[in-house]
Amino acid sequence: MTHIKHVLEGVMRSLQDRQDREDLFKHYKGQVISKAQQEREIAYGNELLRRVQERRGNDDE
Repeated sequence: MTHIKHVLEGVMRSLQDRQDREDLFKHYKGQVISKAQQEREIAYGNELLRRVQERRGNDDE
């Protein structure tokens, strides 16, 4: 009976380790996605700023 208990404990630990790895993967994947989103937003903001500065330059002429 103790052998079965040890096997089941090992299986449960394995399942928990797998769940922990999946949770970590989802967490870091979410961070990567949000980082990419931040970079897109910064690039968009820089593009808008560049356009505004071009228009101001054209207004001065």
